[in-house]
Amino acid sequence: MEQTKSVVVLDPIDWQQMELLARVSPAQRLLTMMAASEFALAGLRGAFQRRYPELSPSQINMRVLAYVTPVRGIETKESICVKGMI
Repeated sequence: MEQTKSVVVLDPIDWQQMELLARVSPAQRLLTMMAASEFALAGLRGAFQRRYPELSPSQINMRVLAYVTPVRGIETKESICVKGMI
């Protein structure tokens, strides 16, 4: 059985952003992270709404949840469809 090595390529460090975050309190860093997460989820929600206008808001939210929380080792039809969509 052949093993494959995966290589993770990271973006360069944004030193200016690191300095800005170092100056604020941990609570403010957490709030910033939560706002960025909410922004990303809203973008996904909008993409799903455009792609599936017939779905209800709760169905859209379930698709967003399925997209951002994959179950390790399980590839379902829904997860394959959702990953291929965006």
